[in-house]
Amino acid sequence: MQKISSIHDKVFKSALADVRVARDFLEQHLPANVQAAIDFNTLSITNESYVTKELAAFSSDIVYQVCLKEQGQLAYIYILIEHQSSINPIMPFRLWNYCALIWDKYLKQTQSNMLPLIFPLVFYHGEAPYSGP
Repeated sequence: MQKISSIHDKVFKSALADVRVARDFLEQHLPANVQAAIDFNTLSITNESYVTKELAAFSSDIVYQVCLKEQGQLAYIYILIEHQSSINPIMPFRLWNYCALIWDKYLKQTQSNMLPLIFPLVFYHGEAPYSGP
């Protein structure tokens, strides 16, 4: 487990490491159309992390693996756990990089010619509603 500087981030990651808690959380926060596509009975946590060394003191992540209901295809839910109380205009770029790392590893491991779905989630707890990209 990597070092996480914020006690809030540690508690959050610890709670979400329990698949039952993660399932409940995801069922409360994922959009209905995404929930409808996921077989929550297949939810499991991977042992992978994609946070860069430079951000490891500020962030942590959890990657869940699930199967999609329709074709049983593999999909991932990427949760970036970060004490994010202000809007970060480059967050989409950071998420894109994390997703690209997940896809790269997946392609190398499976030799597949298809990319799995990745649904990234970031938690923001600022006082004002989130208005960034």
